[in-house]
Amino acid sequence: MTKQPKDNSVNVGEIYSMEITGLTTEGKGVGRVEGMAVFVAGALPGERVLVRVLGKKRRYAWGEAIDMVTASAQRVMPRCPVAMQCGGCQLSHLDEAGQLAAKEDFVRQQLSRIGGVTGVEILPIIGADTVWGYRNRVYLHYDEVSHALGFFAPGSKRVVPISACSLASVQINQVIASLQQHIGDLREIVGLHHVLIKESNVDGRCLVAFLCEGTYQPDVKAHIDFLRQEDLPIASLWYNYGQKTPWDGYFSDQWQLVWGQEKLLVSLLGKQFRWGAKDFLQVNFCQTERLYGVAREMLAQLPVEVDYLWDIYCGIGTIGICLASPGQTVIGVEVVPEAVESAKENALLNQVEGHYFAGLCEEVLPSLLQEGAFAHQAVIAKSVAVLDPPRSGCEEAVLAAIAAAGFPYLVYISCHGASLARDVKRLEELGYRLESVQPVDLFPQTAHVENVCLFSRK
Repeated sequence: MTKQPKDNSVNVGEIYSMEITGLTTEGKGVGRVEGMAVFVAGALPGERVLVRVLGKKRRYAWGEAIDMVTASAQRVMPRCPVAMQCGGCQLSHLDEAGQLAAKEDFVRQQLSRIGGVTGVEILPIIGADTVWGYRNRVYLHYDEVSHALGFFAPGSKRVVPISACSLASVQINQVIASLQQHIGDLREIVGLHHVLIKESNVDGRCLVAFLCEGTYQPDVKAHIDFLRQEDLPIASLWYNYGQKTPWDGYFSDQWQLVWGQEKLLVSLLGKQFRWGAKDFLQVNFCQTERLYGVAREMLAQLPVEVDYLWDIYCGIGTIGICLASPGQTVIGVEVVPEAVESAKENALLNQVEGHYFAGLCEEVLPSLLQEGAFAHQAVIAKSVAVLDPPRSGCEEAVLAAIAAAGFPYLVYISCHGASLARDVKRLEELGYRLESVQPVDLFPQTAHVENVCLFSRK
């Protein structure tokens, strides 16, 4: 029997009938029961569902849909059998048009509500031609209790076993199938927590890394050698062990190449990059090219001459190198030392003049702008700062240094709407105007959306 509470008294464990009126930016359906907001994973706007309340706070509650009274016309059957358990595909039950519309709405909501943005052009989202099988990288988690490989359930460290991932490429799924068939061998690897698989878009071969904690184990090679014996598209095998690194929750500090080539070769916008086990790269090659293409078009339309691209949070250098025209100089800053070395290597590979510096961006960038070869107003006047920060957004010291130097234009690439909206507000206070926002659907089937923003100095 369903209940309709009075006086906002939603009770944990009880079942209520509720109309879903919207989606959160995490892809959860939201509705109200007697004024209290209730969040329900897997529910869509326009649906009426029976919800069992699982928990509550003073102003909101959350629950699970146990029955569908009225379904949305945009609801589809998820391709993956564990979509609702794994949590990686938060929107796979919503059709493609609905996903794109929802993500555009996420961008508008966050920029308006958090950033106070009004009157700024938010362009129609750029959708993907391929909405399944696009991922070039996966992390599988190993559960020492159940001895299973899979993905974490939403909001937990509980592993949901998988036989394949619908978002991953065919080649990656071939490797996953082999790993699952030989789980007995993996059980012998002490300290194994994760398995990383990356794929090249040049030759389709994969890099596989076994990420462990603890001391070196000389017999690891014997336990993973099955991957070499099968007809699999594998270019290299890595063994990672030791103490956890401060900048990545998965990696430890010691690496050993067990077999094969050190890095994969990948291609973006006609440029080639060497991509190592420790290096970050966007998970969708095709949409990354569109993302970078948007940024490149923004630069091409600026009414000033640009000689210097400041690639802040540069990673292995892909953005600056892809955006650089002949004769332009790239100045990159990145916290991960190995990524900086890869960026230098990639600049040479593509014949781009690049100067890369390792360290925290909030420490290195102000120093570069105050002294050294590039600390001149004549350089800044012909510079554009390109920022691609992590989900947490830019540190205040980074934005303050950019504003103090007087960069005439900024291109900001964001993977998290809330931190972007916060930084838009900070940049407004520092003297920059948000000119345009281009959303890009880099991660179909998920609630994530990427944005490319252009700022001009007032």
